[in-house]
Amino acid sequence: MSEKSVEKGLNASNITNGLLIMILAITIFFYSGAAILLLILLFSAILILSGMGRIFNAFSNEELTGAGAIVKFISGIILIVVSISMIIAVFSNPTFSVALIIFIYSIIILIVGISRIFIGLAGANYLKWYRILLFIIGVVVVVLSLIVLFAPSLSNSMVFSMFAISMFLSGFARFLVGFTGKEKFKK
Repeated sequence: MSEKSVEKGLNASNITNGLLIMILAITIFFYSGAAILLLILLFSAILILSGMGRIFNAFSNEELTGAGAIVKFISGIILIVVSISMIIAVFSNPTFSVALIIFIYSIIILIVGISRIFIGLAGANYLKWYRILLFIIGVVVVVLSLIVLFAPSLSNSMVFSMFAISMFLSGFARFLVGFTGKEKFKK
């Protein structure tokens, strides 16, 4: 497979995943008063898409170091496994604790935010403005996930709105890198 076709595939994957993540996040944001089950399923779909994007990037992005590719791959697998586990748990036991699901998702989003911060700080492949954007997105995502973790009195609709904002920002970052292509980010 030529380098150009791999790059096009990577860009298309980032655009598609970014758009789907943003659309699903907007759906959660505007319909946060809907049934919690639907929100959990939508959020699980977002995390599954994000995990698939990470796995695809681990195999397709030639600029990732061995450790970077392994971390992307493992984090993608974890996102998919946790999301599918949550779907199974909710369907097998509808009274499954929403608080536990929110806690698990908060931890996942916290990890995503921290990874955005680290990429913003250490992503030498990207231009300064994109690294700053990733850092800001990471900080916002971390703050929102910490609010959810340490403010248990928040309503479920407020929690899922914060999740939606976090995932929308992460989807936007993925879309942006896919839309512009990595050659525009090289120094």
